[in-house]
Amino acid sequence: KAALSAHFYVIRNGKIVGEGQILEMQSHKKQIKEVNEGTEFGLKVKSDSDILEGDILDIFSQEERKTKIL
Repeated sequence: KAALSAHFYVIRNGKIVGEGQILEMQSHKKQIKEVNEGTEFGLKVKSDSDILEGDILDIFSQEERKTKIL
């Protein structure tokens, strides 16, 4: 599952060569907030490296948790 604002690693030849964040997602010419695996969609991303044909985007979410120490 990929969601708007999720982060990703750019993987090329089995090595992480960069990372970035999803800015926009589109499916069937409509803006979407998330998409499930196996669905075709388009991305607008911000990345610290170029994304080339054949690269893999490993998408993940970051979650901040606050805990109390008693």
